[in-house]
Amino acid sequence: MVKAMSGHNYLICTHPRSGSNYFCELLSSTGELGHPADYFHEGHLQLSGLTSSKKADLEAQLTHVMQATPTANGVVGIKLFFFDVPALQAAGIMDRLSAFRCIFLQRRDKLAQAISIRKTLMSGQLTSHHAHSGKDADYDYDDIRLRIVRTLRAEQGWRAFFRTRGIQPFMCCYEDLAETPRPIIDKVATFVGLSKPVAIQSEKLTLQVQRDASSREWHARFLVEAGRRDPELQAFCAARMTNATYPEQNQWSDVSNNAGAPPIGDMKPA
Repeated sequence: MVKAMSGHNYLICTHPRSGSNYFCELLSSTGELGHPADYFHEGHLQLSGLTSSKKADLEAQLTHVMQATPTANGVVGIKLFFFDVPALQAAGIMDRLSAFRCIFLQRRDKLAQAISIRKTLMSGQLTSHHAHSGKDADYDYDDIRLRIVRTLRAEQGWRAFFRTRGIQPFMCCYEDLAETPRPIIDKVATFVGLSKPVAIQSEKLTLQVQRDASSREWHARFLVEAGRRDPELQAFCAARMTNATYPEQNQWSDVSNNAGAPPIGDMKPA
């Protein structure tokens, strides 16, 4: 059994459909950066017959992760969603993870992320490795808008978490990762304190992009509809597609950039 090296461990702080599965696969493929996954998400806990509502179960899961998931050099990586944090805080797990370095993974195109969340929830296909439930997703403007709001609130929550704990996270964007993964993985290795370069082993990368023609159609349709119903939201989403500067005096830009934490009651799974 490999012993975890606390000085090189890290958390991936993110929200669903941010490219986190691909990011984790890249990191794991190096054989040097742990085998990160959402070990404390309810679905993952259930695989081991555990639940997030029991402190003893969360403690048992942490022990398992620290013992069973390090790479040969002792590095452990854990992916966390903000809506899982309250239970972990209540159980004292976040304090035990305080020595972990933090990587803040976001997706620039919030509309594409929201669409992906809706399609995933309806199809049950979390990744390209999972079977489709057979239920086709249907377009719903209000639901997609809600997913954008919840994503922004989750990111607000992470920013507040970093600020209150004096954490300076490594910032990572899915769109950059998808375009040029190698330099970002190299920077992660340096960030967690590894002294030698790591190599992405492409033969270990098996996930496929799940976006399809309907995703693009929904994206275009939402922008048109938002232009009629909420021009500021339309401008915000359009800017996020191109990494442009947010329009001034835009309430959506204010939400995205606001470091204030949302009430925990507003933080629901996507």
